[in-house]
Amino acid sequence: MFPNLLGINGQFCDFDVIFGGEFMSERRKGKMTVEEAGRMGGEKTAQTHGPEFYSKIGSKGGQKVRRLIQEGKAHEEE
Repeated sequence: MFPNLLGINGQFCDFDVIFGGEFMSERRKGKMTVEEAGRMGGEKTAQTHGPEFYSKIGSKGGQKVRRLIQEGKAHEEE
């Protein structure tokens, strides 16, 4: 069904012919990759909100996890 992707010396052979020598995840078509979008979003968030923002949301997340654990333990005891 699928061609043998590895040729001599472990180099890609049929894959290069079929997909133009690029990995599917690296193909563009004018759009950015998910990795690029995530990096750019993170940089923009850091610029607009600063380190205090990350500290605050991290603390909120920790409190939420702590509360969920306590609720889970209470439910087990019932």
